[in-house]
Amino acid sequence: MSENRAVKMISLGCSKNRVDSEVMLGLLKEAGYKVVGSSDPADVLIINTCAFIKDAVRESLGTILREAQKKGRGGFEYLVVTGCLPQRYGKSLMDTVPAIDGIASTFDYDTIVQVVDDIVKHGKRPRASGIRGSLTVGSGVQQTRPRVITTPPWTAYVKIAEGCDNRCSYCMIPRLRGPLKSRHREDIRDEVRYLATIGAKEIILVAQDVTLYGRDIYGPTRESPLISLLQDLEEIDGVEWIRLLYVHPIRLDDSLIRVLSESRKIVKYLDLPVQHASDRVLRLMGRPGSAEQYLNVIRKLRNRVDDVTLRSTFMIGFPGEDQQSFAQLLRFMTHARFDYAGFFLYSPEKPTPAFTLPGRVRDRVARRRLKRAATLQQLISYSRNCRYLGTIVRVLIEGEVPQSSEPADPLSLLQARQVGSRSAGAPMEMGSGENGLARATRKEWQGARYGAGPALWLGRHQGQAPEVDGAVLVRSPSGADVRPGRFVDVKITAATAYDLVGDFIRCS
Repeated sequence: MSENRAVKMISLGCSKNRVDSEVMLGLLKEAGYKVVGSSDPADVLIINTCAFIKDAVRESLGTILREAQKKGRGGFEYLVVTGCLPQRYGKSLMDTVPAIDGIASTFDYDTIVQVVDDIVKHGKRPRASGIRGSLTVGSGVQQTRPRVITTPPWTAYVKIAEGCDNRCSYCMIPRLRGPLKSRHREDIRDEVRYLATIGAKEIILVAQDVTLYGRDIYGPTRESPLISLLQDLEEIDGVEWIRLLYVHPIRLDDSLIRVLSESRKIVKYLDLPVQHASDRVLRLMGRPGSAEQYLNVIRKLRNRVDDVTLRSTFMIGFPGEDQQSFAQLLRFMTHARFDYAGFFLYSPEKPTPAFTLPGRVRDRVARRRLKRAATLQQLISYSRNCRYLGTIVRVLIEGEVPQSSEPADPLSLLQARQVGSRSAGAPMEMGSGENGLARATRKEWQGARYGAGPALWLGRHQGQAPEVDGAVLVRSPSGADVRPGRFVDVKITAATAYDLVGDFIRCS
């Protein structure tokens, strides 16, 4: 009966949520359901939600309410909500949105087939399916299993751990995702090996904090479990880039820096979420380390790892952040000189410890500070990008830039891309055709003809992570064998704060 039933999905939030969405689609596909695109009619729409701050909650609820209006009108018949929103609000979510037919929390992705089966096959409405509150080791981590890959075929995210043992005073993640639950090395290795066989060249390892990987299942070891895992993955044929997201700066030790420096495949790129640079604010946040310790780590990285790219995240407006502590943050930025940085406003969340802290910063003041910090970072990013001028970088091509009949200035095309680009937290609509978005698109890429004439391409060098960082606009001449998923060498001729422009040299 499942063979005649279709499902589609909207995934909200981060790359870790994307992996969960891909696994759920894979389980449903294995059970006989057909995965279709978001614009196609389906029996079931699944919305995988994010809820770690109020803005994410509003986005998730807004998406649910908007899609609920389409229920029963040819778009879909049943609505299932999964992820952090059900985990955070439980049965009250059902009262808020009666159109929801079933839910599964962050601890219950394995039940998605049962939830959908009960609704579409048996007419049951398991409205509060499985809101559990604890996990055994490994039970909440998606082990190797079928996935409908929704990224382009050359890139895949791999979740190496679930949950978090950090106890930042502002963060809901431990409540929504539980404590650290690592996957076994062999399990991750098997998944990456499979992904390589279907065309993945870039593997992005994700966790709340990758430096904690393995400590819960391997215990104290002479060598870091993360380093052992990276050494395993380096041996897999077909994988050319291995990227780490996210690395706590205080746990970035000499051994990981050495591996990063010597590796042939681990890209020279790290996302170090610093959050703030006032030692007093860091203590209030429950963040270990100090601004000076963070700067020492950054200096060590730049001294030992050639051309390393560093990204960070800063929280603005945390309780107790006064003018002096904000000035300390700005000074830290000028010393750290991150290549890229993201900024977001503090969001008071019950029942985190930070919710009761005194010294709330007025919204108007916090927004003004955020704008000032972002403007400073734009100048720093431009300065950092200028170091590429005249150099040759290796670029992974991701797509051709549509061109009008009139020749366009590459920099103006990049500016238009920045204005119109999707923010990193925007919905990802998943599924297209029988085998899902990535598989359907893979056939199109394999069958397409490229290189008939001069072209403009968008790609990324190793210092640019997908969706959050900049891109490289590549000009290629007639006859150049450039196509999506291929690595090429590019000579950089222009730079903006976010992106680079360059000329095709050769395939690499």
